[in-house]
Amino acid sequence: MTVTINKKEYITELEQALEHFYEAKAVGDKEQIKYFQGYSKGIIEIMKKLEIVNDEELKDIVNNIELDFPSIFRSKTTK
Repeated sequence: MTVTINKKEYITELEQALEHFYEAKAVGDKEQIKYFQGYSKGIIEIMKKLEIVNDEELKDIVNNIELDFPSIFRSKTTK
């Protein structure tokens, strides 16, 4: 049995989850913040375990999404 992993699909899914997370933070929807924060973390863990991306690629993905949102909603690790 062969399993094909589409890297681009995982990256797109993570980007969408992060966008929803920051949108929820912008409007203060605590339920959606918690949901998309957990969902994003889950996608990141899967991507790490399946070695879809390395840590540097993950940082770039997260930083690129964070830069699209006001600085008050960014994590403290963004430079």
